[in-house]
This record gives sequence, C-alpha cells and structure tokens, in this order.
Amino acid sequence: MTQTIAEELLVRSRLRVKAHGEVFTPRRMVDQMLDLVRGDLEERPGFVDRTVLEPAAGDGNFLVAILQCKFNEIEQHFPQERWGDESLFALASIYAIELLEDNRADARAAMLDVLLAFHTSHGIACDDGTDLTKAAKFLIDANIVRGNTLTGRTPDGDEICPFHET
Repeated sequence: MTQTIAEELLVRSRLRVKAHGEVFTPRRMVDQMLDLVRGDLEERPGFVDRTVLEPAAGDGNFLVAILQCKFNEIEQHFPQERWGDESLFALASIYAIELLEDNRADARAAMLDVLLAFHTSHGIACDDGTDLTKAAKFLIDANIVRGNTLTGRTPDGDEICPFHET
C-alpha cells in the first residue's frame, strides 16, 4: 500500500491509526498553535516552572516545543550559572501521558536530547555521569508516563496519577 507524503508525516501506519487513533502533529502546526498562546505564556511571571500537561504526548512534539520555549526564557532572564538548576525546574514542570510505549520512549528521548543540546551548546558538561543528566533522566522518567488519559489508567489498570489518599 502506498502512502502519500502527508500521511508519512502524520501517521506511522494505518493500523495504528485504526487501533489507537494515533495521528502525529507536525512541528509546523505545533509552532503555529504555540504562537497563538506564546504571549500569554511567556509574558506572565513564572513561565519557566509553570506546569504543563500533555495528555497525548505522542513522540513529544509539543513537549519539545514547550521545553525549548522555557529554555529561551531561561537564557533571557537568568544568569548562566543558574541555567542548570532552572533547566531542571523547567523540566520538572512538564508532564505527559502517552498510550503507546514506543511513543513514550521517543518522547522521553526527545526531551533529554533537547536538555543536553541546550547545555552542551553553552559549554556546560552534561555527560551521563553528571548530576544534571542523572536528575534530568529521573524527572523525565517520572513525568512522562504510560497510560490512557481517557480512562485515567495505566496498562496495568492502576490510576495514572492518584491525587487523593486511599
């Protein structure tokens, strides 16, 4: 079966669309959507650690774009010696839920890549042994979870994020 170029950018397979409703948002559309709210997000104080929840993370397009916006704010409003801590605050404020494991893995990898690129482009060491990278991996693993947002359950049937005591 032949796919058009537009389909290649939006879907991995027709089967995944049919089985899971999986359709990816292209980066240009993510940027357009963020442009609609950018002023509201970035002009308010506390944007760097403002909480964001992506209920259907896919491969992380929105997560990456939000993190990059937060890193731009860090560059503009904080001295470089605070960028490590502030980048972790930014990362800690981004949460996501994804139904499919391969997408969750892609989203996690994309988030880590953005954080590492931000720091290495500014000469900040962040190989696997650094506390910065260890903390970033921990936050990403904790905050990007696998589950079904519509049911509020993990694949094992547990609550994705129980906010009440049992």
